[in-house]
Amino acid sequence: MIKSINNFQKYLGSLTFAIRSAVDFYYHANTVHGLQSPFLYRLATETLENQTIDPRLYKIELRRAELLRDARLFHRVDFGQGSRLLPLHGPDMQINTWVRHSSIDTYYGTLLHHIIQHFKPKIILELGTAAGISSAYMAFGYPLAQIYTIDGDPKAVEIAQITMDSLDLSQVHIRKGSFSEILPQLLPQLTSVDCLFIDGHHDGQACKEYIDFICAQAVKKPSVIIIDDIRWSKDMYSAWTLLSGTWSVALDFYRFGVLIYNPDLVENVSVKMIARRFKPFTLGLFP
Repeated sequence: MIKSINNFQKYLGSLTFAIRSAVDFYYHANTVHGLQSPFLYRLATETLENQTIDPRLYKIELRRAELLRDARLFHRVDFGQGSRLLPLHGPDMQINTWVRHSSIDTYYGTLLHHIIQHFKPKIILELGTAAGISSAYMAFGYPLAQIYTIDGDPKAVEIAQITMDSLDLSQVHIRKGSFSEILPQLLPQLTSVDCLFIDGHHDGQACKEYIDFICAQAVKKPSVIIIDDIRWSKDMYSAWTLLSGTWSVALDFYRFGVLIYNPDLVENVSVKMIARRFKPFTLGLFP
C-alpha cells in the first residue's frame, strides 16, 4: 500500500513537472521570426522550418511499421536509467511495445535528419541505439558520415542490425556493451567526434559525465551535441540547464537540446525554438 502511494506521488510529481515545463517552453519559445542572429535564422530555416521530405525516409517508416507488427516477447536489458515501460511490463515485453516507446518518433526523427543535413558531421557517435530508427534518420541526413552507435541490450543490437541491413546502411557501426565499457575502447580509434547524439541513460549526472569524458578523450572536441529527452525528469532538465550555460550555443527544441561549439561568438546564446506552424500567432504581424 505504501509503495503504491509512493509510486502515485512520484507519477504525479513527474506529470506536474511535464505540464509546467511544456507550458513554460511554449510561452518562451521563439519562432524563426523572433531570431535576430543570421546564424540561428539559417539554422531554423533549414531544420525546424524545413518541410521537405526525403523519399528515403519512407523506407525507415516502413521498417518501423514492420517492427510495430512484431508482437514477440523479448527480455529487456537496460544498463541506464531504465524505461518508463519497465514498471508496467517488467523486463519481458513485446517488441512492438518497446519500439513504440523507445524509438524516436517521425517528427523528431525528421528534425534530427535535418540537423545532421545542416551540420554535415563526418563522424557521429550515438549513445543508445534501440531499434536503429534514429541512426537511420542520421545516416540518410548525411550519407558520407560514419556513425558509431552503442547499446548494451543484445536483442536491441540484433534488431538494429537488421534495420541497418534492410536499409543498406553500411556506414552505421553498432557496438554492443555498456557506454562505460565501449567508449574507452572506441574513442581512441576515431580521428574525431563531430557530432554526439545522447539517446540513452536518461540521468542528468551521467549525461554530463559522458559529455565531459568524450570531450576530454576525443581527438577533436564535438562541435555539435544533441541530447534527447531533456525533459525526461527534473534531473535531466537541471543537467541541460547547467550545460546550456557552458556552451557557445544552446538550442532547446523541447525534446531535443542541441549544444553547438562556435568560437566566433563573443557571448553564449541560449534559445528555446519552435516551428512557426505550432505558434502561428507570432508570424511577425504583431509586436
